[in-house]
Amino acid sequence: MDPIVLDKDGTTLVVENFISEDANVPFDSPATYIGHLKDGNAGYVYAATCSATHYCLFIRPIGIIGKLIPREVDTFAKLRQWYAQEIQRRKMREEQLAMLWKSGPF
Repeated sequence: MDPIVLDKDGTTLVVENFISEDANVPFDSPATYIGHLKDGNAGYVYAATCSATHYCLFIRPIGIIGKLIPREVDTFAKLRQWYAQEIQRRKMREEQLAMLWKSGPF
């Protein structure tokens, strides 16, 4: 499986080889190891439930990376798509804020 880009800066999740694109993200079990960040410096990445409606990816011992992810994003293919959409939404928000900033005081 190709790595999953997590943010606009290129932070990349390298998912373990034994996990397929259509495999379920194992967020229902406590802290399941799924891979590592591409640079390899931050440690192992786990998926875990964060609330009744969301899960998160985190690195031990650093903490949560990225955003809370809706439980409907339940496969690695959906996770890749969700992060791509989040990156695009953030880029659009930043462009909108830049336009507002250029327009002068409110």
